[in-house]
Amino acid sequence: MTDFLDRDNLLMHLRRLEDKYGKELSNADFNFDDLVNSDPEDYRAILAFRKSIQDEGETKLGRKLKINRQQLNSLISQGLMKEEIAKKFQCAPSTIARAINRDEDLKKKYHELAKAHRITELSNVKQRNAKRRERVATKISKIRFQHNMTMEQFAEAINKILGTTACSVGTVSNWERAVSLPNSKRLKAIAELGCVTVKELTGDD
Repeated sequence: MTDFLDRDNLLMHLRRLEDKYGKELSNADFNFDDLVNSDPEDYRAILAFRKSIQDEGETKLGRKLKINRQQLNSLISQGLMKEEIAKKFQCAPSTIARAINRDEDLKKKYHELAKAHRITELSNVKQRNAKRRERVATKISKIRFQHNMTMEQFAEAINKILGTTACSVGTVSNWERAVSLPNSKRLKAIAELGCVTVKELTGDD
């Protein structure tokens, strides 16, 4: 039989058993009658696990598996994601995810929290992109005025650098109104025209 007294092997096997039985095997209320249809190795693994918990007391192994519903509910209510909760319990985010997924109410609550986080992050990304477009728009206008160029002349200058005819007055207008952002090739061409670096043009760190 596998050496269940080896902590790493024990924990790995425990995770498989928890997935198999859909229960927190570290819970003292776990009914061994539920193992009637299991094989003896599962039974011995759980016994070995509980003994290791008892022997190690408040060690890392014990702390990992003393996460109860009330604690999770409180932390989720505070807006903490599983990665942040995992740090508090010094365990892997996957351990927290399994604990949440075992409880339908917690699972639903966390799903709503994660959705709110995604919406907030998307909003932040949009704001960052808008600010970036505004920074570039200001720099492009400044470069164009420094060269005393009309939008048409500026577009022609960009086309000459890139060897294309794709840049138009409308394109330059969109840049300066922060409607759109030049692609990487055009950013390089504009930077070259303004004698600046692309980072200086975009204001990126």
